[in-house]
Amino acid sequence: MPSKRIKVAHLVALDTIGGVERLYCDYLRMSYSEFQNFTISDRSHIHSELAEEISAHSEQVFSVKYYHSLRLPKRPSFLRHRNLKRLLSQITPEILVVWNKIEGIDLSLCPSSTKVIYYEHGAGWRCDDKKAAIAFLSKVDGVICNSKAALEVIRYNWSYSKDNAVVIHNPLLNKFRLSSTHASSDKLPHSPFRLGLAGRLVSVKGVTTALHALKILLDKNLPVILSIAGAGPDEQQLKALAKELRIEHAVNFLGLQSQIEQFYQDIDCLLCPSLREPFGLVALEAMAFGCPVIASDVDGLADVVENNITGYTIPVSLSLEEYRQMGGNIQGLPPVIFDASANKLGPPKAVSPDSMANAICELILNTADYSRMSHAARTRSHSLFSPETYFDRFKSVLHAVSGQNI
Repeated sequence: MPSKRIKVAHLVALDTIGGVERLYCDYLRMSYSEFQNFTISDRSHIHSELAEEISAHSEQVFSVKYYHSLRLPKRPSFLRHRNLKRLLSQITPEILVVWNKIEGIDLSLCPSSTKVIYYEHGAGWRCDDKKAAIAFLSKVDGVICNSKAALEVIRYNWSYSKDNAVVIHNPLLNKFRLSSTHASSDKLPHSPFRLGLAGRLVSVKGVTTALHALKILLDKNLPVILSIAGAGPDEQQLKALAKELRIEHAVNFLGLQSQIEQFYQDIDCLLCPSLREPFGLVALEAMAFGCPVIASDVDGLADVVENNITGYTIPVSLSLEEYRQMGGNIQGLPPVIFDASANKLGPPKAVSPDSMANAICELILNTADYSRMSHAARTRSHSLFSPETYFDRFKSVLHAVSGQNI
């Protein structure tokens, strides 16, 4: 064991609740006895559901936007920059981890002895300040990416050529690991077959493909329904499309779900027809409850879903224009994604509804395959993506960058 607990400061946005924020809480809980963690929020507040746990497992909690109790204005910008420099000088961390902020920070603000790690969770697909991102990444001491796709995007988009980048997959978050262990291990499909889709209703999620696939299945008189958990700016457009396709009777728009664990238990299969997905956390969560996943073979989804084992990964084939003609929203998409089937970066494409419908048919009509995939999904999510595996790899990187041996 190392002789002392390494001081690690974390620059992280914590004003909302999402995968990164919950992962940070799990990391703090797992690492509390081995590292001195200092939380520096780059937002004005920490979400109320996270604040108590973050405070309990951090040595101290700060905000870049506050000098003690005084809120600092956005302009002039040097006020917050100087405040961050003050905080880092006060903490004197051996390592600073910058979470999912590709443009990073001015590294001259750090003490000269502090090593810096950038932790990529999806910000690398887009950045308005390319010059700042390239400058920041050129000076960091290490990069952690949550998927193979994230690493490829970092290298391509931001000219990153160093060999100090590693892939550490997100773990199954603690709340899902605990709740899924109490769910039935012998998941059987319902009739009608219950499809699910979870996520923010925005262009990158590919919900249009799911609606058209449902239309194909219903036209074949297959008993199937689709429940959609989530909200977002595309919601009304998607409801209108369901009505236009005359499938509204088989689609349930559930809105935001505070108990998403129950949603995973209620569905038979999760659809992830995303056009871009840095990792695929909802796929991993659904798998923990024994749900086979049918996903587009793009970005991080290819790291989570094992084709024909825990579900199906479908190559993307539709151009954005073809997707738009189906009623899809193509605004806000990144310029490139990682096409896992082709093993290369390229422009965003969508899964064809026919391909998705065919994969769903396989699960509906083959109960033995469904059972096999359900068991494999549960096993893969709990073993390969365990919190223990994640933390062991994460702390190895911290020790390596700090120069300490475990």
